[in-house]
Amino acid sequence: MNINEHYVVIDGADTFHIELPDSVLDLLPALADMIQEAALTKRSFTETAKTLRFSWLDEETKARIQAFMQQVTIAELAKRTELVRQRQENREKFLALTDSEFGDLLDSAAQGKLCKILVDRSTLRFSASELMPVTHFKKLARLGHWNAKAEQFEYSLPMNAPVKDKLFDAVLALSRSTKKVTKKDIAERRELRIARERDEQSVFNIEEMDFDDYAGNFGTHAALVRQADGGFKKFERAREGAREDTF
Repeated sequence: MNINEHYVVIDGADTFHIELPDSVLDLLPALADMIQEAALTKRSFTETAKTLRFSWLDEETKARIQAFMQQVTIAELAKRTELVRQRQENREKFLALTDSEFGDLLDSAAQGKLCKILVDRSTLRFSASELMPVTHFKKLARLGHWNAKAEQFEYSLPMNAPVKDKLFDAVLALSRSTKKVTKKDIAERRELRIARERDEQSVFNIEEMDFDDYAGNFGTHAALVRQADGGFKKFERAREGAREDTF
């Protein structure tokens, strides 16, 4: 049996509601979860006691949601309801973890990519067992503190739920990453950065060179060409100003 026999659509000027009757109201969280998973709308929506409320949807998105509702069965929603309930229980357990238990969870989630995980009084510390891509490094370092001397990430505990979520998500992303970074990669990236900074500095210095400095670096002919293009006008104006001051 499809859910389309058990819901009402309220299509207003700027809101779009899906309302379930009491007989299947317990399936509402599962329906919200499935709609979110299917990415049917780019906008977020709210779940109230009996409805899912969407705002400012275009006609194409409304049609996509209603087509989805035509296909969803009661059995699918019942199965998803159990998954949602289990996920909520896991969430509550996650938030109730002690600092030490949270460290153990990170150790398990990292799949060997983190090491020396230690909860010491009010601080969580761990190192990376191998070189990691800069994107993962920045994400972990941004959440806490990178101790360069000890080569460890450090996080003050106890942490609130948002920080725990971000830290756990960052570790999961690291565990799934297949990118490999070598010391050669890091050295090459450093050389590129130094070369780029040198080039930027050279551009800055060129603008500050007068005719003699430019000729000394690039030759008299190049200096004459730059002079013809007006490259030394500010120095010429400065000399003219100094000459006028002497009279």
